This record gives sequence, C-alpha cells and structure tokens, in this order.
Amino acid sequence: MSKIKKLPPGATPGNSTLDSKEHPGSTQRPQKKSPWARDQIEQISARNTEAPAPLPGTAAALTSPTSPKMLKDVPPLRDADITGLAPATKLLVERVHGRTNALFDVLKIDAVGYSSGELFSFSVEERLQALSALLKTEDGASLDARGPGGISLIHSVIIRQGLTESEKIEFVQGLANLGANLNLVDENEISPLQAAQQISGDQSSLVEALSSLGATRSPG
Repeated sequence: MSKIKKLPPGATPGNSTLDSKEHPGSTQRPQKKSPWARDQIEQISARNTEAPAPLPGTAAALTSPTSPKMLKDVPPLRDADITGLAPATKLLVERVHGRTNALFDVLKIDAVGYSSGELFSFSVEERLQALSALLKTEDGASLDARGPGGISLIHSVIIRQGLTESEKIEFVQGLANLGANLNLVDENEISPLQAAQQISGDQSSLVEALSSLGATRSPG
C-alpha cells in the first residue's frame, strides 16, 4: 500500500492544494491536484487506520458523491476472516465487504482518504490478494460476476482508464490464476480479447497476454 503525501490542514482529497505555503508578496505557485478523481477516493474517519466498512442498514461514512449499495443482512467480517492479511489487503477487504459489487469495487477504488488528509493507494498485487480473500468472505462471490452492461472483471480491467498496459497484464494474469473466465462476453457480445484489440490494437502486449492465457476473439 503506497502512502501519499499528507495534505495541508483544511484541504480535501481530490481538490487542488497549494504546493507550498503562501508568503506575503510572493507569487502563488501553480496548484497541484490529487491524481484521483473525487469519486475514486473512499473517505473514512481518521480514528482508526483500519476502519471496517459500514454495516448494512447504516449510513456510510463517506463524502463521495454516492454511497455504495450494500447487500441486506450481511454479517460483519470476523477476525478470522482477515487474520494473516497484509495491512493494505485487510483495509481494502474491509472497505468493500457487503457491497453489491464488492469485487468490482476492489478494482475501482483508487485510494482511501482519511480526514487527516492522508491518502493510501493500492498496488495490483494488493488488489488481487483482496479479491482472493473476498471470494472466501463474501457469500456468493464469483470471479464470473457481471457488472453494468454485462461486463466481467476481465473487461473491467481492460477498459479501466488510468492503468498502464503492464498493470492490466498483471491484473489479467492474476485473475486468470484465480480462475476467472477470460471469454465471458458482455451484453454487446464483445469478448475481453475484442475489447483489448479495440483499445490497445491487435499487436499490443495486452492482446498477446490474453491470447497466451487462452482468450479468444469469438468465444463459443
């Protein structure tokens, strides 16, 4: 888990902040912005550095524009469920536990922000570890889950903006190792390989990686 520079008092993650304190008579420097959009930052209280996700039926303590949809009657995580997980993986599992699209949210959340102004981001490896843990803790969780438009987790990685091609390849390889189906098509009958070809080109490293793992252009 990468720790991002602490923001000045009163600054809000996702808003621009000054590079340095202003001094009388000095020229204001260009403002720096958080690398993530506001709706890609989960915000929680700074009281606990590993605060659990809000329980179903309670108000989510988030300042993002919309709160995540929670499943009903989902029991809280037990200590045994997250024992042995690395701190970053544990934090990510706690944040998405009980959500209707928990597995997709693991890939969606770019950072967790605290009221103290600190931001924490997650590596590809940490996200894959969180996905593996969620398959054991979330009732009915499946790597073949579908998101909006019928997209699979593999689709979600391929079309995700902000990921480098090498990160996408690492995600795809990790999901394949966990048992994800590389050939699920979306509602438009587009396979992950076709999506990668449209985005990266026929000769891209991402397309080659998918093909080597068994992805096909026209599944079935």
